[in-house]
Amino acid sequence: MKTHGIRQARTFTGASLLALVSAAGGAIAQEIQPLLVIERAALKDWTVDPRDSGLAKALGMVPARLRELPEEIPGFPAEAMPLVDLGINALANPGRMAITYNVDNPEAGFFGYGVAFSVQAGSKANAERMQGTILGLLDEVQRQRGEELPLGESQKFQGMKSILTPIGSVDFGPREVGGTWWYDIAAGAVVDPEQGFDALPAPVPGIKPFIRGRFDFEGLNPALKLARGFADEQMREAEPIVKELENAGLLGEDAIKIDFQAGYDAEFSRGHMRVVGARRTMEYLGLPTDTLSERDLRAVPANAVMASVARYDLEYVDRLIERAGEWGVPVEDMLGEFKEHTGVDLRADVIQAIGGTVIAYMSDETGGGGLASTVVLMSYRDRARFLGAHDKLMNLANEMLEKEAPEAARYMRLSRWSHEGTDLVSLRFFGVPVPLEITYAATNDWLVVGMTPQAVLAAVRQATGKGDQGLVGHPALRGFGQNSFASVSIMDSARLARDGYPFVSMIGSAISAGVRSPGGGDRDPGLIVPTYSELVRGMKPSVTVSYWQGDDYISETRSDRSLLAQGAASMGMMSKFAPVFLGMALAGTRAPGAARPFGLGDIEWPSFAESARALRTFAFVDPIERTALMGLLSGELSGASWRRRAE
Repeated sequence: MKTHGIRQARTFTGASLLALVSAAGGAIAQEIQPLLVIERAALKDWTVDPRDSGLAKALGMVPARLRELPEEIPGFPAEAMPLVDLGINALANPGRMAITYNVDNPEAGFFGYGVAFSVQAGSKANAERMQGTILGLLDEVQRQRGEELPLGESQKFQGMKSILTPIGSVDFGPREVGGTWWYDIAAGAVVDPEQGFDALPAPVPGIKPFIRGRFDFEGLNPALKLARGFADEQMREAEPIVKELENAGLLGEDAIKIDFQAGYDAEFSRGHMRVVGARRTMEYLGLPTDTLSERDLRAVPANAVMASVARYDLEYVDRLIERAGEWGVPVEDMLGEFKEHTGVDLRADVIQAIGGTVIAYMSDETGGGGLASTVVLMSYRDRARFLGAHDKLMNLANEMLEKEAPEAARYMRLSRWSHEGTDLVSLRFFGVPVPLEITYAATNDWLVVGMTPQAVLAAVRQATGKGDQGLVGHPALRGFGQNSFASVSIMDSARLARDGYPFVSMIGSAISAGVRSPGGGDRDPGLIVPTYSELVRGMKPSVTVSYWQGDDYISETRSDRSLLAQGAASMGMMSKFAPVFLGMALAGTRAPGAARPFGLGDIEWPSFAESARALRTFAFVDPIERTALMGLLSGELSGASWRRRAE
């Protein structure tokens, strides 16, 4: 959808002509195609919850602290402070940005594109001060270069200045609209700083947005046309991919548009995104466009610490393989070689046989709510075909292990076993104390994978109707006005905040210390982060749902109104994955190409500092996660031993 009806003067090369047209009240409609438009509120409007009042107070002290830095930092460039002040002013006040294409004048500016930035100055005097700052910086540049810049009066906007660049002019200066003063910077084919903003999405009823915007993929079409005009070899090679994007609705006529906004209502922090025309894109890519069933929602325990349930399958991968063959990639040869060695048709037996719904969650039932409690469930499209392929691949894995590493095969293998009527497959170790047993099970509806057999067994009980009611009727899902969803994600924010609160409180202390007056001054924000009980009292869970409305895909988020509470929950979620981060860090300490150590006599011991750092990190890991980490490390050492002996 293009933006029409914007009344504005065409760009002329002379200020006198502009004045003549303006005086005559002349206006010529020009068709503007928006690419990206964003509008944001003042920074103070981003924190509205009383629990964030200390944070808001501290943020308000940042400008004063920054202005003190030149006196404290040797060699600090004094000329940088006006720029710092300008940036602070821009962030503190409401602002807008638009990237647009001038359909009627494609030769103007940056190949027909224009970029406009606007900041609400608050008053004429403040707008003029901002202009004085910019002109002062340009004067300093001229002084240092020893030559004049191509700076003069704007030929497009009365009262503004203009500087010429190799690809167009940049105009800047104060502007008054309806008694409100703005400071504008416009580059390229901008003929009115107001252009494009009528494409902003209307606020969702009930939400007071602090930011909203639209990204219109149709706005990329002129750039694509320009690139095609060059017709070079790289563009010709990329043409099949461009065609795919056009067919998928990501380029071309009637391409998708993404409307987004974030804000608050009386109870929640709210987010809303609408992908206009997404159904065409999803269907072309082979992604599911139907909704979750009651069975899907019941597969997750109602008290899950974190859960994600979504319609998802691998059809798009299958289509990509097919198209890659059309583009000349020898995929059939590779798939044929895989089938020859394994007896498994990767496309028919795996990719086309699994998918529909994918679930991942952590819960107390599956292992205490930490990393080791994570389970993943995938539904089938053809259970019998998938399990047949699975048996072949499992047997082949064990055979290859015995053939290629017979010493290792003595100590580990994929093993079938059962418990209370549930058939399981685990990566098991024999004769070595490795506390790791990755396990999976195949129920009638789900392939269930977990880090421990206990997690898998608990997940199987829930998925087969022997647990609670799951997410069906969950209180956090009420109020969205929907009975069916394409995806659901939920976090027990209050539970996660237990682990994240120490980090948030330390960050709060750092901010508080950073803005205080040096030398015993009276500038002090006080307590930024409330006590734990105050922060989590009545804390709302974080819930994101998506659903279809006609051909549009809508995603809504509701979370706690407090930014600090949200931060504690997010950091608590991150802390669950601390063992993974630690394992990656430890792996990175090994020199590239170095032999993997094993045995007391052969171990390449880390330095004392590395050991102390690892132990400090390890001490903060939850007991269950610590056990999982020990398993990972033990498996690493044991595997190294088998490889070394085999060599």
